[in-house]
Amino acid sequence: MPLHEGHKMFLETAPKIAYHFLVAITSDERLKKHPKKHAVRPFPERSRGMKEFYDANDIDPERYEIEPLTGEVYNDHLMKPDCDIEAVLVSEETIRGAETINRERVKMGLKPFAVEVVQMVLAEDGERISTSRVYKGEIDGGGKKLKV
Repeated sequence: MPLHEGHKMFLETAPKIAYHFLVAITSDERLKKHPKKHAVRPFPERSRGMKEFYDANDIDPERYEIEPLTGEVYNDHLMKPDCDIEAVLVSEETIRGAETINRERVKMGLKPFAVEVVQMVLAEDGERISTSRVYKGEIDGGGKKLKV
């Protein structure tokens, strides 16, 4: 499945707020522990889709890294004192994860990350665009309603 408009909005925001940024994509291993109700392409395909998106939008590959999200909420390197990430970009659905990361960082005596929230993109029916809705055939990737 190609990226839907919600994914694109998220991916377009990162290079606007940071010169160098990291994109964490749920790993195949984590998906085995927390399966989705719909099919999910393997990590290499999802990663390639993001690289293709950034290539098509002329974002220099030196500006970003793509890594698998292996932890429950975050990858361990985010808790290391030498982590040079300054902000975390989240959706309205994943803000609790950013709050968890910051709580843990503060407990460890580390500076919390700035948190930037990307608003959910709505389909023409006023509901959010999601991969689940696209797989169910309710909407297409652009948010156009498909079922009556």
